[in-house]
Amino acid sequence: MKPLLVVVASQLLFTAGDLIARLKMRQYGFEADAFVSWWFAGYMLIRTAATFGELWVLAKLVLGQALPLRPGLARGHGFGHELRSTGAAGVVQSPGR
Repeated sequence: MKPLLVVVASQLLFTAGDLIARLKMRQYGFEADAFVSWWFAGYMLIRTAATFGELWVLAKLVLGQALPLRPGLARGHGFGHELRSTGAAGVVQSPGR
């Protein structure tokens, strides 16, 4: 299965779910009866299927490395690299600070 097709199908499912919800919420209003009905169960099923599609694509594709939050992170001087333990219980210090 091609990831691009899954992304498009997932987005179409999200859109269909949103359109159904808009129609039904106008019809029923924001009342408890609206959420204890078959349309809402179908809406949740559509949204769940779309979410699983998106998660499948994210699991299959390598999207690239995350962008650094600050210049030092790009050189390996990030949070995990610059922290060291002092040996005291629960005390962590950063070298040079």
